[in-house]
Amino acid sequence: MTGDALQPVDILRIVRSHFAHRVSNLMIEEDGSVRFVVFDAFTCVGVRDDYGSGRSWGFGLVLPGGVSLVELLGERITLRERPEQVIAALTLVDRYVRLRLGAEYVEVFDATHLPVDQSGL
Repeated sequence: MTGDALQPVDILRIVRSHFAHRVSNLMIEEDGSVRFVVFDAFTCVGVRDDYGSGRSWGFGLVLPGGVSLVELLGERITLRERPEQVIAALTLVDRYVRLRLGAEYVEVFDATHLPVDQSGL
């Protein structure tokens, strides 16, 4: 693996940037995989592939019962090597989760989790 391969910390930086206040519980597991929760409702995992170049990351959305989806809305969220490919996978996760949760949940979540502007204090 070369030095320009995405590392777990790089993945979590991309996740934090992409989801902002909609992500929590970001962690790097002992095996180097990453885990995070979006909208306080769905856990997503990311693992480095164990075949091929070893540079790709695959993501899975964990459903109740431990089932992990790697295909959302007809598109796989695996084999992502570059930051823009990871962002595309996260965008698909975001869209899927929003559809599953519904507009009302997302609206209430955003209203109660947006960063507070403290510039006037």
